[in-house]
Amino acid sequence: MLPPQGQQLVLGEVPSRTQVEPPARLIDEEIRRRWGASEGRALLELNFSDEEQEESLSGWLADPATRAEAEQRLRIPLALGATCRRDGPTLSPERVEKLLREEAAAAGLSMDEVADALRAEPQRLAQIDQVAWHLLAVDHVMRHAKVHFATG
Repeated sequence: MLPPQGQQLVLGEVPSRTQVEPPARLIDEEIRRRWGASEGRALLELNFSDEEQEESLSGWLADPATRAEAEQRLRIPLALGATCRRDGPTLSPERVEKLLREEAAAAGLSMDEVADALRAEPQRLAQIDQVAWHLLAVDHVMRHAKVHFATG
């Protein structure tokens, strides 16, 4: 198993090996989401005017480094999805159950409590499925990755 820094290096390389390009509108939305969760929230709490908030957001949207970072964040899951479509790994019910058990244990919940929560909020199943597919894709890519760390 690769250490976290090795996994990040591999995942950072995946988009360059696939031909996926997120549309500019998705990049804009990713930037808006990040801005809203950080600077946008602070500006709102500090009662900055709508014009000042819009100026801040416009700065984020126009910044080349911010756009490149957002594009890279979006390209990783797109590239993972393309890799899975190409290679065809499958998500088994056992793998989903294992994920549920691990997450339940981490949250200090029993499987009965998880099942009750899923019955109460069925939309959570789609989120679980999405996470399970992402983890399957990451695992699939990591099993095929060859990483060489320089010593020195």
